[in-house]
Amino acid sequence: MSTEIIFQRLKYIQVDIDKLQLLNIKDISDLNDFKNFHLVERLIEKIIDCAIDINNYLLREYFNESVVTSKESFMSLGKEGMLTEDFANEISKSVGLRNTIIHQYQQLDEKILFDAIQLTIEGYGKYCNEIIKWLEDKNI
Repeated sequence: MSTEIIFQRLKYIQVDIDKLQLLNIKDISDLNDFKNFHLVERLIEKIIDCAIDINNYLLREYFNESVVTSKESFMSLGKEGMLTEDFANEISKSVGLRNTIIHQYQQLDEKILFDAIQLTIEGYGKYCNEIIKWLEDKNI
């Protein structure tokens, strides 16, 4: 994965954030419609997966580091200064939601998904900005 691909994946995240916003889910009852529910689920899953791919590439390429878990990939970005440590800790929690969606560990209810929408929009918007800033500061 080249730097160009990193920027492309960051763009994918931003496009999916825009799609989440365009769904205009303003009330938890909007998720009673199975189409909305599954669209939100899939967009959040894609956003988190894309970030994990970026994390793993950056850690391997610039720090010769490989991580065991997806959550660790965010924590390592914090340790390496690519994300602030507090933010890395906070956003790493989204991996649990992704795992619930993918592996269906438990039934995902509308309240959890509804709360995740704004957290995803804000959190992954910030994630993109922090990664871009780090790359630009390093002239990468």
